[in-house]
Parts: sequence; C-alpha cells; structure tokens
Amino acid sequence: MKEDSTLPGRLLAIASVLCLLSFALIAWLSHQDHSVDLSVFLSISLICTALAVLVVWQYSVQKRQIPFIWILCSAILFRAIGVTGQPLFEDDFYRYLWDGYRTAVSGDPYSLPPSWFFAKEAVSNRFEHILSNINYPDIATVYGPVCQWIFAAAYFLAPGEIWPLQWFAALTDIGILLLLRLMCRHNALLLYAWSPLLIKEFAFTAHPDILAVFMTMVAIQFRFLGRPALVGIFIGLACGIKIFALLLAPFLLVVRKDFKKSITGSVSFILTLVLITWWYGTLEVWAPAGLVEMADNWLFNAPLYLLLTTWMSLQSAKAILLISFALLYGIWLIQYYKRVGSTTGSSDDRELRYLPIRADYLYAVFLLCIPVLNPWYLAWVLPFAVLYPSRWAWTAGTAVFLAYVTGIYTGDPSLGLHQQPLTVIVIEFGAIGIALLVDWKRPLVSNHQRI
Repeated sequence: MKEDSTLPGRLLAIASVLCLLSFALIAWLSHQDHSVDLSVFLSISLICTALAVLVVWQYSVQKRQIPFIWILCSAILFRAIGVTGQPLFEDDFYRYLWDGYRTAVSGDPYSLPPSWFFAKEAVSNRFEHILSNINYPDIATVYGPVCQWIFAAAYFLAPGEIWPLQWFAALTDIGILLLLRLMCRHNALLLYAWSPLLIKEFAFTAHPDILAVFMTMVAIQFRFLGRPALVGIFIGLACGIKIFALLLAPFLLVVRKDFKKSITGSVSFILTLVLITWWYGTLEVWAPAGLVEMADNWLFNAPLYLLLTTWMSLQSAKAILLISFALLYGIWLIQYYKRVGSTTGSSDDRELRYLPIRADYLYAVFLLCIPVLNPWYLAWVLPFAVLYPSRWAWTAGTAVFLAYVTGIYTGDPSLGLHQQPLTVIVIEFGAIGIALLVDWKRPLVSNHQRI
C-alpha cells in the first residue's frame, strides 16, 4: 500500500474542516460564562471520531495511504485550537500551577499540603485564587519528581498560567505522532492525530501523562537504534513523570542476545532514578502522599472493582486484581526472557524491532486492574493502537469519555460528585467488550504486519 501523493480526497477534506470547526466550537464554548455542556461535548467527540473512522475506512478499502503531511498538519492545527481553550471538566490544573510555584520557590512540593498555606503564608492574588481551587488541599501532591520540573518550567514562563503546560502537552503529543510515523505507516495515524480524547485531555487540559508517554516512545525508538544508555535515561525520566512507564522498563532494557547492551541500559536507568532522587533528597518523590491516598481509598470508573465489591471489601478486591495482574505480568516477563535467551529466530524479527510485547494489551489489562481509571490514562494505550490497529482500543478511546457522566457534571442529585450511573459503566465497557470480540473474530491486521 503506497502513500497517496495526490491532493486529499473530498471526504478527507470535508471531514478535516468539520473536525476543525468542532474543536473550534469547543474552544469557544470553554471561554463562555458556563462550562461546556457535557452532552454537547460528547456529541461533538463522537462525530469527530466517526469522521476519522470513516476516512480511515475509505482509504484502507481503496488500499491507499492517507498523506502524512495532511495528518501532521491537521494534528498540529487541532491541538493549537485546543491550547487556545480552557481546561474541560477538570480542576487538576490548579494543582499543576501550585506545584510549579512551590517547586520554583522552594524546590520541595512534597512536604507541605496546600491547606498549610491557607493561614500560614501570604501569596499573591493570582496564587490565592489557585490555592482556593485545589481539590483535596489537605493532601500533598500526587505528581512525580520530573512532573514537578515541568510544572516549575511552566511557572518560570508564565506564573500561574496554564498555557505553557498546554503547549508542552500538545507539542509532545505531536512528537509521539512523529515517532509513530517512524515506526509504521498505518492509516491509524489519522485516528491518533484526530483523537478527541488526546486533544481534550492534553491540548485543552494539559494532563502530564502525555509527557511520560512521549519519553517512553523516545526510549522505544532508541532501543531500535541500539542506544541502550539513552533508553535507560528516557525510560527513567518517563517513570519520574508517571510510574506507569515502569511496566515497559524490563522489556526495553534487556536486549535480545546482547548482555552488554542490557547492562548498559539497566545501569543508565538506575543512575537516572538515583539522580532524580538525589535532586530532591527523599524517596518520597516516588510515593507522594497524594498517590498513596489515591491507591488506598479512591475508586472510580473501575468495573472489575464494582463487580467484586458486591461480594467483598475494596481492599480484598484490590488484592485479588493486583495479584492477578502481577502473575500475568510475570508470565509475560518469563516468556520474553526465554525469547531473549533463545538462539533461534532471526535477529531482525519484526516483532522485536521496536517493542517485544503487545503494550496495548499490557496497559489495557493494567488499567482494568487498578481502582482508578481516568480517561487520560488511555494515552498509554492509543500509541500502541497505531502500531497494532484494533477496534477495541479506539472504541475505548471514545467510550472512556463516559467516565465524565458523574454527579458533578450532570447535576444529578441522586449521584455523588464523582459517582457514575451503573448503566453508563455498562455501556462504556460493554462497547469495548463488543469491539474486542469483533477483533478476535476479524482482526484488522495479521501478526506479521503488526509493525
């Protein structure tokens, strides 16, 4: 399948304009007196997703490739529009701004919770407003050490403003798209470029997860290029942003039939973690108080937990699911290490060129086994859904928006602020399950074409 060098087809052009107008409408609405209506946002997101799927389907049926320059330019334009908007359905950005301030002025965002400053220390009017809007102010930060450097960099660019973080997130998202282009030529690149989830959660809302995903994708690229020291550095930095990156570290650091590279990458990784810890002078940076609190007590958008907690306590359900994931993860590692030590097989095996594991499956199972599944966590799945196109992953990238159907955004007095109706959870994960069954019966890409 060759890339189409002609002008974009009529459907591609029309769909691009419609998505452009849709994201512009969301950005405009985000600046109005009232926040964007959830039903309007969900409808627009569904329309944009349907348009992207239709374009990809048309080009794939015709065995043509969507021009990448069109994919790239539209991705940049859509994210630039997102950066002009205000964060949607989130108040986490107040914590980013506060953490950036504390890191910049004291170097320590971990010791004192925001509530400590309510009466203890005067702050500017701008940061007083930020402080008063931080959720769970009695809990210190949930964010990792490298996140804090990024927040501080945004503070130095524009104290108390969200736009630097929006630009950081948007640009790294574009960086991921460029890295994916180096790894594959699937038309699924358009699904990534036009994904309402990615545009909303990062260009609009500036969640830092995308920076960790970017660092991870850079590490994957350096693994392919045979630069183990850089693999260790970048996967270490990714862990410093979001600990989720640690799941891929063993697969990236151990190189097939190359002991020297394996040692080099592992030492580089460990040194990166040590230097990050040394900078802050405490191991608390790897288990912030907010992260511990979330892991211990929070439950959100987690269907397996809701099912199990009808028969047992939350802690028991957590133990069962996390132990189950640990066992499955151990099996994946053992299988990989057996392949690494094998003397059979071609050194240019396509499955081992970039990543020796289906990371889309790995992260999907992991997300189902943790008690909190926020929509932006799907950023850990969608890049690999470009490398390994599937219906279930892109369905999940749309259906997960139903996590916002909670008491706080619907105004339903029968629901708690962060409580979802059971029917919504059934629809959300039922749609993903159906797509998974269809993929099992009729996979989009055969195994030898995955990368």
